[in-house]
Formats: sequence, C-alpha cells, structure tokens
Amino acid sequence: MGKDNVFDSLVKDLSSEERRKMIEKLDENIHISREPLDLRVENEVVQTIEQEYKALFWLDKFIVFFKSLFLAKDKLEITKKIVIKRIARQVSQISPEFFDIKNHAITGEFCNLIIDLSNSVDFIRNPLTVCFEIDKNQFYSLMGQLEFPQIHQELSQNINPWEHSSRHPSQDIHSIRRNLTENLEACLSKISREDRLKMMEMTRTLNHMYQLSTYPFKQIVSQFPDSVDGTLMSASFSGLSSPLTELGSILKSFINPPSLKLLEAVFLLYYSLAGRNTGDSLEDLVSQGISRCDTLFEKIREFNKSVPFSDLLKVINEDPFFQISDRSGGEDWFYFFRQYWQDALNEQFRLFNREKVLEEAGNELLRYWDLNSLSFINGYGPTEKSAIFSYSMASLNTFFLHNYQKKLYYPMKIILVDGNFYKKSNRDEYDKMFQVLVKIGDRIKWFENSLLPDGDSGRKMRDVSHEFKDDKAESDRQIMKLKIGVNRDALMVLEDSLHCLFTMGKLMNGIVLGNGGSYDTLSNFSELGGRNNEELRQSVTEAADDIHKISHSLQDIINLEKEKMEEYIKEMNEQ
Repeated sequence: MGKDNVFDSLVKDLSSEERRKMIEKLDENIHISREPLDLRVENEVVQTIEQEYKALFWLDKFIVFFKSLFLAKDKLEITKKIVIKRIARQVSQISPEFFDIKNHAITGEFCNLIIDLSNSVDFIRNPLTVCFEIDKNQFYSLMGQLEFPQIHQELSQNINPWEHSSRHPSQDIHSIRRNLTENLEACLSKISREDRLKMMEMTRTLNHMYQLSTYPFKQIVSQFPDSVDGTLMSASFSGLSSPLTELGSILKSFINPPSLKLLEAVFLLYYSLAGRNTGDSLEDLVSQGISRCDTLFEKIREFNKSVPFSDLLKVINEDPFFQISDRSGGEDWFYFFRQYWQDALNEQFRLFNREKVLEEAGNELLRYWDLNSLSFINGYGPTEKSAIFSYSMASLNTFFLHNYQKKLYYPMKIILVDGNFYKKSNRDEYDKMFQVLVKIGDRIKWFENSLLPDGDSGRKMRDVSHEFKDDKAESDRQIMKLKIGVNRDALMVLEDSLHCLFTMGKLMNGIVLGNGGSYDTLSNFSELGGRNNEELRQSVTEAADDIHKISHSLQDIINLEKEKMEEYIKEMNEQ
C-alpha cells in the first residue's frame, strides 16, 4: 500500500510470523465474560389502562369506583396512579437503599453508584474516540484484518501495482488499473452477507459502548447536593427524569459486551495513533486494556442488577407504560471497509503512476540523447525510498556527463572567448552562467561523495546509528531527519542548476534567433569558427535546443519529486 496498513505500521519491527503469533497469544491469554450485560429481565409487556383496570382485585376496583365518584375523576386516571404505586413498591423492594419513593427522591447512595460507573468507564473514552472520530476507515480496516486475515492478505497482495506490473510487464497502465480493480472486487466478494451483518452488529455494540463512555454523568451527579458532613443528599425525581432516561436508553441498547477481537482492534489502533508512553510491550498494553474492559462490563452488570431502570423511569415519569427507547448506532462496516481499500488502491496507483511518469520522463531524455540509461548517483537511486530527487539528479548528471561535456562545452566556450555580444548585460550574464554551468559537475560529485560512508552525510548517519543503537525508533527518526537534509542538498543543486539552464537557454536562443529583444545575438556570429562557421552555428543551435529540452524536462521532474518530498516530511512528522 502507499502507506503501511495501520497494524503493519504499529508492529513494523515484527516479522509476519511474529505478528501472527502475537495475535494468537492475545487470543489464548485474554478472556472476557460473554454474559449479557443486563442479567435481570424486567416485565416489558405493554398493556392498556383498560386492561390494567380489568386486572385489578375487586377491592381495588371498589376503591377506584368511590374515588372517581367523590373526586369527580375518571376511573382510568385513578387506575393509572394505582399501577404506578404498585410499580414504585416493586422498585423500592429491589433497591431500598437507592430509592425514597415516599418522597419522590433518589438517595445519595444511588449517586455513589453512578460515580463508580462513571469512573469505571472513563478509561475507554479516549481509545473509542480515536476509533470513531479520528480515523474510522482505518479502524474498520483493522477490524477486518483481525476477523478475516486471509482476505486481508489477499487484498494486500492483489492490489499492488508494482507487483502486478512485474508479473505482467507488457500491460499498459490502464490495463493494470482495470485488473487491480477487478482483483479488489473479487477479494471483497468473498465476505459473505452473514459476515457483513455480523460485523455490522459488532460496530453497533461498540457504538453503544462509545455512547456510554461519552455520556455526561455530571448531569446526574450535579442533582445531588452535599450535606454538612460531606455525604450526598437525595435528589428529586423531577431533576433526574431527562438524564436518567438518556442513560437508560444507552444501557438498554448495550446488551452484549464486544468480542475479544473487536477490543483488540480498539487498543491496537489506539496505541498506534496515540503512542505508548510507558515501557510496556504492545501485547501488555492491549492485555491491560481488555482486562479493564472486562472489569467495566462486570460493573455494568452489577449496576443493571441493582437498578430496575425500566420500572424506575415509569415511576419518575408517572407513566406505567413508559418505554425506554432503543439507541440507534452501528454502521455498515462493509461500506467503510470497502472504502478503505478503494482509497488504498487509489493511493497506491497515484504513487505508481507518478513513478511511471518519472520513469517515462527519464526515458524521453534518453531517447533525445540517444543513450541507454540514466547515470544515477551512487547511493541515491530510485530503489532508495529516501532518495526523493533520484530521477532529477540522474537527469542532470547524465546531461552534464554525456551532453554538456561531450557536445555543448566546445561551442559555448568559443562564444565565451570570442563572441561579441551586442548588449553588455548579455555578456555579463553569459560569463556568470557559463562559470556556474561548468561547476555543476563539481557540485554533483560533492553530493555523491557526501553519501559515502566517510562522507559528511554518511558519517553523520553512522554516528546516529551508534548513538541510538539501543533505541531503534529514535535512531530511525534521527536518520530520517538527516535524509531530509540530504534531499534538501540535492534540491539546492537542482534549483541552482535549473536557474542557470533557463538563463543560459534564453541567452543561447537570443544568439540563434537574433530578434533584438532582451537577449540578442552576437555581432560576429557569422565569423566565429572561421571556415567552420556553418558547423559552429549548427552546434550552437543544437546546444540551444539541448538546453531548452533539459531545463523544461528537469523542471517537470523536480515538480513531481517535490510532491514526494512533502509526503516524506509529513510521514516523518507523524512518527
């Protein structure tokens, strides 16, 4: 892929076999209870008030009759109050320490229970936020990697344009793209509808867990005032109706705990993006996170067992038929998974296409010069990921060795020595640019020598490797910084050379065309070279064409490689 898969990036120091063993070890050593989170089943049979009235004992019906007669109230309204009182007694019997039904209040002990639940859920908020708000596509991809490792492997292998191109060298770029798209669809089709639904249910479960982690428990806690001795006093039903209804909706929807693999994905992504601030291994951090989740799930079970939420909300809302609504949540996992791999293919193909454009730009120059290969700088070739400006440096080096020195130098030297410019400014600029052009070879050689083991850059990288030999991550970061410096050195050589070539191109075109503009011809152009003047004039014309060709081609190559430079620096900053 254009950039590493998040899990591959996370454990890039491990081999494929070590990664597999790590996941297997996590699966073997970590266990979470699969018991439902709500162990107490409440009676949720919905009846009408008429049915409730008919179900009353004859004595209750007699009481209802007399109350309706003397209070001038509807008997069904009185029945509703009787049913609510009955439910209130049931709630009080289940948890008498939490509910003061007589005073329509909830005790401070219930608030302590809420605080305990809030404290237990706090730790999972950041990991879930990373999953749901920072990079959802990556998270769903990681879920797919853990659930369908074989399909993940096939996707990684079958949408790689470089590998496909090496197996089918005769295919053009459009055929390669079409084949890779077909490979992607073929791999994705192996995920059955049943598996897609299962994964969607997993995202629903995790979404409800995320809703619980972001629930504002302070809305409940703030309703309980402190007493003089520091204990929490009771809070009235009226202030708790709305926040408890919201919490009840979340808990009702959060029926089953997430699977082990789902929790593995959460913590793997979290420690990938948020980093590790301790010396603990990745395996230990994931294990600790899942163990805390298991403790949280047990807290939720205890809370649900202690608090008859459905009946409590009926009492608080004074509605015997009040129903806790189910929370929405859960997304089409397959949509995001597919989008991730389509984006990955697009990104890979963008990088592949850019490399092909660079390669073709180099080949076009070779055809122009009638050469077989570019003269790449030793230690700075296209196979080196960090050699950002490899093609532009190779193009400049090839131009200098095979075109400038062998073909352009002679006619340009004659102009330098014997040419009479009409304009003094042209003469001054030509003298200056000629000296810069002559020294391009020296600057290229200096750059190449700096990369040698005993060169300036080579020595610095060796020193960094020695200094941070016990900290590979820091060593990699420092070496990457040095390599960025190497690329900036290359860019400086290129931009100075490019400025020289464009200026010299204008000067040479002025000499050839003689239009009398800012860059004019020579007063003795028809006399230079003596009897060989015609041949010299032809050489000067070809030199002007050659400089025009290399300057514009080099500009295009440098612009593409500057994009690579920006991406390389961004990658370093993200490490």
